[in-house]
Amino acid sequence: MERDFNYKSITDILHSPARQIAKICHKVKKLQVLNAILYSKVPENLRAHFRAANFNNYVLILVVENSAWATRLRMLAPDLIAVLKKDVMFSDLNKIDFLLDFNFTCMAVSQNNICAPLLSEEARAIIKNSVATLTDAKLKESFLKLIKPLA
Repeated sequence: MERDFNYKSITDILHSPARQIAKICHKVKKLQVLNAILYSKVPENLRAHFRAANFNNYVLILVVENSAWATRLRMLAPDLIAVLKKDVMFSDLNKIDFLLDFNFTCMAVSQNNICAPLLSEEARAIIKNSVATLTDAKLKESFLKLIKPLA
């Protein structure tokens, strides 16, 4: 299956009339909620080895460090689906798929052990340059928080 990717710059997204940034923020928030629920339900030793990557068409995609961790998570999948279905946002979940990423890097946030998505230096620079064009102070502050490296 071949995908047709239509990449857009952050500046284009921020200035788009279709409120794409709101959709992106909603999706990010949904993934944060997903990760928080998942991390509260899996054993501590699994938390640093996966993260929720996508939730679409009734399927949750988890990015996993390697096949060993994926196997351990597969055994927990029925219980995780049952827990997630209790949340209104994920009540239509039917399946969990696993995507192996052998270059997986997770820097867990120390307070809640949540595996935070990492940005490349190139992505940070692009966001930083795009932020300069924003007039909304709160939006500007949010993007600056996004590019701040984790401690």
